[in-house]
Amino acid sequence: VPLSGFAEGKHTVKVKVSDNLGNDVDYRVPFYVDDTPPEIEIVKPSKDTIETFTARKGNLSFVFHISDNLDSLLPSPKDNAIYIKIKDSTGNIIRTDVLKRCYYNLAQWYLWDFKDNAGNKVLNGRFWLIASIKDRAGNIAKDSVEFRLDSEPPHIAIVQTLEPNPFTSKDTVMRILFITNEDVKFIAKFTDKDSITYTYTVPLKNYPPTICTLYLKKGFWGYLPDQLYKLTLYAEDKVGNDTAISSDIVLSTDYLRVDRTSPQVVSFAFKEIFLDTLVIELNNLVIGLGGVIC
Repeated sequence: VPLSGFAEGKHTVKVKVSDNLGNDVDYRVPFYVDDTPPEIEIVKPSKDTIETFTARKGNLSFVFHISDNLDSLLPSPKDNAIYIKIKDSTGNIIRTDVLKRCYYNLAQWYLWDFKDNAGNKVLNGRFWLIASIKDRAGNIAKDSVEFRLDSEPPHIAIVQTLEPNPFTSKDTVMRILFITNEDVKFIAKFTDKDSITYTYTVPLKNYPPTICTLYLKKGFWGYLPDQLYKLTLYAEDKVGNDTAISSDIVLSTDYLRVDRTSPQVVSFAFKEIFLDTLVIELNNLVIGLGGVIC
């Protein structure tokens, strides 16, 4: 039956069957005319910018919204499915999936475990996810989103260890010279000999590809108490990849010594003896040193 001229939507074919005695029966069969493709939109990740993710943390979530001009009559697409392809920067398809039990006007989720079809972990690179859907008339719609994977921690090279060491009352800031290859957030953890840890965070910052200075000032707890400290420095990039730089690399000595308390004279006694010359005898001179005695 030619369908040209039929409006899109539901129609009915009526079939009437009669025998030679005059008995007849009517049979009605509904059918649909649909020349309009469905719609599919990837709403997460954003298509406005190319987002970067790390394969070191969980799965990557994609969210789709699908609809059709006949969705009030046919609530689900053909096979109830969204067909998923992930391509790498060379155009090779590294992963295929079928997301089933999908319905129009409901958000659909796909979680990628960062593995290709062979089960190998994919860590870095530039990729595209292509999602396609087919309605019951065979019309096809597609949408795609580009994204990047970066699972490499930042590269930090210490050029000059933390100074000053010791850190005294004359000092207000500690400094470390370093080189990095990307935007970095630093977390400095000072641990004393009693295993008490003080944490200082320097927010994510774009550093130039030259020698840079990391400044560690007093935190919300003020200056570090007088003590000996180990220092572990953590560098974290904007997608959460991190690396730890041990104390023996960050410090030039075994410990950072913090001694901000001036020495004090605890007791002082003297007596005067007048002879041919004036002599002062100091008895029980005791000097108390604030800070750490090494």
